[in-house]
Amino acid sequence: MKMKKQAKALKVACNLNDAACKLKLQDYKQLCTKVLELESANVKALYRRAQAYMELADFDLAEFDVKKALEIDPNNREVKVEQRRLKEKMKEFNKKEAKFLREHVCEAKCKYL
Repeated sequence: MKMKKQAKALKVACNLNDAACKLKLQDYKQLCTKVLELESANVKALYRRAQAYMELADFDLAEFDVKKALEIDPNNREVKVEQRRLKEKMKEFNKKEAKFLREHVCEAKCKYL
């Protein structure tokens, strides 16, 4: 039993390190999924996966992971910083999307006038 726990802890550590490397290499697919399959409440894995989702502009999934990480560890400084960064990215994305829609709606209206 003790060996199984040690093996699981080693697997988690290796997968978290793999995820950190993949973040640096901008390889965001399946990041931390293996860790979260072993430990669904692993704050570091949720944090890293949220970072990956943000880079992929999947803000809903990033927000879900950040919120879950903060439920588990409400005082985690890194996750709080990431939450602020996520809010800024979402705000920026929404501004760009609104500008794009305004320009294209105006363009479409002008064509038919």
